[in-house]
Amino acid sequence: MINILYIMIIMFLMSTVFCLMNYTISKKMIMKREKNTSFECGFSPITSARLPFSIQFFTITLIFLMFDIEITFIMPMIPSMNLMKLNSLIFTMSMFFMMLIIGTILEWNDSSFEWIK
Repeated sequence: MINILYIMIIMFLMSTVFCLMNYTISKKMIMKREKNTSFECGFSPITSARLPFSIQFFTITLIFLMFDIEITFIMPMIPSMNLMKLNSLIFTMSMFFMMLIIGTILEWNDSSFEWIK
């Protein structure tokens, strides 16, 4: 228990030292308005460079991220299949696939897969 406390203290001190080193070593740049804007041949930009985008792109990204995270949860189970009993393996796999199916059904019912509403 004490070893873990020492390790945590050392990790905290090291991260503090690294943050302070970064703060002192890094160059202090004074940001001016011209340096932050895009180059427009010396003219001030007329409109904003930020354009709106469809929220469906964001929704598709979240759906992809959700299923990708679920796949990363299942990947460590592949090497441990030999160590698991058959009942626990079937239960775990069925729960995983139920989560995938329920997530897909909820997204389908929410009409997140439809591009034009």
